[in-house]
Amino acid sequence: MIPCRQCRHYYITWDKDFSHGCHAMNFKSLQIPSAVVYENSGKAYLAFMGKEKKDARHLNDPKKDPVNRARIPTKGGHHV
Repeated sequence: MIPCRQCRHYYITWDKDFSHGCHAMNFKSLQIPSAVVYENSGKAYLAFMGKEKKDARHLNDPKKDPVNRARIPTKGGHHV
């Protein structure tokens, strides 16, 4: 079974009846997308692309992390 939650095409929807989605195959379903593809085609899901891993060096240094950089106050109380 393909680990959909580790794929960059996988997403969770707001639709309770179709809570799993696949951007690559352009569909939503109640089941994990790779299971639906296998069930309907008899073939493994071929569009799997692993998610990019964040650079762990930036997680502990907010000055290097662009997301957290805006939260660092300067001497005048203004954000960078």
